[in-house]
Amino acid sequence: MRLKICRLCVAVSLLWLLLQVGIASNLLLSPRWLLFSGIAMGGSVVGIAYQRLSKLWKWTVVAIGLPLVYVFVTHIGVLVIGVEIIILIVLGTLLFVEREGSSESVKEIEDKLKNCC
Repeated sequence: MRLKICRLCVAVSLLWLLLQVGIASNLLLSPRWLLFSGIAMGGSVVGIAYQRLSKLWKWTVVAIGLPLVYVFVTHIGVLVIGVEIIILIVLGTLLFVEREGSSESVKEIEDKLKNCC
């Protein structure tokens, strides 16, 4: 099992998580931090949507993700931050962990395609 993850995705996710921790702990009091956190979360939703080629996947992720961002930004607290971390772990595992068997079968198919003609 290999982890193949985009560093930019990790940086943006950590940014909005840290912003929300700061907002929840009353260290960041300006409403601008809330806006910035929401924009970064929306960017994460779009990034997740573009991890698969299927249009159904993209539309589903955006249709579910953006309302979730609104709910999470308007209800920032320890529970919401915990839920966000769990969602990130699950999505990260599903999208970025490369399974051993799948990469070998892909390599076999690539070799067969190279040698076919």
